[in-house]
Amino acid sequence: MLRLHYILVLLALLCPLFAADASAPAGDWKPVEDISDPLVIDIGKFAVYEYHQQHNKDLVFQNVTKASYKDVERGTLYRLVIIVKDYDSNRNPNPVYLATVFRRPFDRFKKLLSFVQISN
Repeated sequence: MLRLHYILVLLALLCPLFAADASAPAGDWKPVEDISDPLVIDIGKFAVYEYHQQHNKDLVFQNVTKASYKDVERGTLYRLVIIVKDYDSNRNPNPVYLATVFRRPFDRFKKLLSFVQISN
């Protein structure tokens, strides 16, 4: 019976350590100093291409006007403001989108998390 009490006390002491580690904030968004960096351009092109593949919208990457990043567990989140050419629109041929992309540096895996138009 005494052994069970030791195990319960040990678990009670260790659980907060694991919970604190799992909920610790990963950090704030930091600006990308050089938005013409080939990595930023590649991520921007990837975001437009993925959106095109998922929604069959005829968008073509033009350029990145603003970028920030945030280190997270196992990778980096990139938030990009992207100008595109929209061949489907006569009203606004160059809309602006906000894209969020997750990238793992060790295997160059990328995933488009969001792609939202922020200007008409």
